[in-house]
Amino acid sequence: MNIAIPKEQGGFHLLTNEGLSIGDKVFPLLDSYHTKGKSYIIDIRTNDKPRMVSACTGWPSRPHTIKEFYQAEGLWWIRTDKGYNTADIYFKLLKLDE
Repeated sequence: MNIAIPKEQGGFHLLTNEGLSIGDKVFPLLDSYHTKGKSYIIDIRTNDKPRMVSACTGWPSRPHTIKEFYQAEGLWWIRTDKGYNTADIYFKLLKLDE
């Protein structure tokens, strides 16, 4: 999945959760609900400025580093240096040449 977060000065930050690898710098930018081996997106955390808390998401200056991938409850999960969650909520910034 690809997402775009508006920049204050115009334009967008472009992010993806496709092709994530161990060592990637990522941000957990979605809230999700998990049940019966499925993950459902609830909200994009950066839409509401009061909820844009670096301590939780790392956005925009403190990314989480992927340490491992694993399966549990029928879903792929990512463990980072700051916590863990389902793989679908983590996004890395795209470089301009991607």
